Amino acid sequence: MDTHDRYEDHDHHDRPGEADGAHDAHEPPAGGVRPLGFWLKVVERRIAAEVDAALADEGVSLRDWRRLNLVAGEVRDERLAERLAARPHKLDDLVERGWIVGEPGDWTLTDTGRDVLDALTERVRAVRDRVRSSVTEEEYATMTASLEAIARELGWDESTPEPRRRRGGPGSRRGF
Repeated sequence: MDTHDRYEDHDHHDRPGEADGAHDAHEPPAGGVRPLGFWLKVVERRIAAEVDAALADEGVSLRDWRRLNLVAGEVRDERLAERLAARPHKLDDLVERGWIVGEPGDWTLTDTGRDVLDALTERVRAVRDRVRSSVTEEEYATMTASLEAIARELGWDESTPEPRRRRGGPGSRRGF
């Protein structure tokens, strides 16, 4: 999850006084309605923070959980697999804990790693259930269908994974 974009980076620079950063990200814009991009980033950050908090007592992060899922074969993420192949040290902590064994490109979970992944997945599922329970089933279905329609209108389809934003690149700003 990209947690480094700022509210000011989104499409609301056209409002007077905001292009220069004068607008406080914690204050709603004139009219009290924040744009879609703002809410998407807030929700993304809050979910990531909740998952990290749910996993913290095991000393792992959302990223570690994703890495365990990848090694376990629970998800396919070619980009993450390529990054781990290029930087196998990212798994060092999980290997040292005895959760993963093998060589780059040929890692597997140990029995302990499988048990830990199952326990961590239950914690992540609890966060997801909490998110889903915050709105009705109908509202959730409408929201996800609407977001999919917007993504498709903007050119997304299942054949191409969504590119991740580069951190620290041109126009990138740190913090919120």
